[in-house]
Amino acid sequence: MYIPKAFAVSELAELHGLIEHSGVATLVCQGEQGLQASHLPLLLAPGEGEFGTLYGHFARANPQ
Repeated sequence: MYIPKAFAVSELAELHGLIEHSGVATLVCQGEQGLQASHLPLLLAPGEGEFGTLYGHFARANPQ
C-alpha cells in the first residue's frame, strides 16, 4: 500500500500506541453482494514476535 511520506509512521512505539488507542480494525472485502465491512476488536501483544502480534476476533455468525 502506498503511504505518502507526510503520513508515514515508522516508530514502532508510536504504531503500537495507535493500535492500542483504537483497539479495532476494519476488514473490507468485495463479495457477490458488493462491498462488506466488519469492525474487528484487536489486542496487541507488543512483546510477541519482531513487531508485536495482533489478536482479533471474527464472529462465526458474521455473514462476511
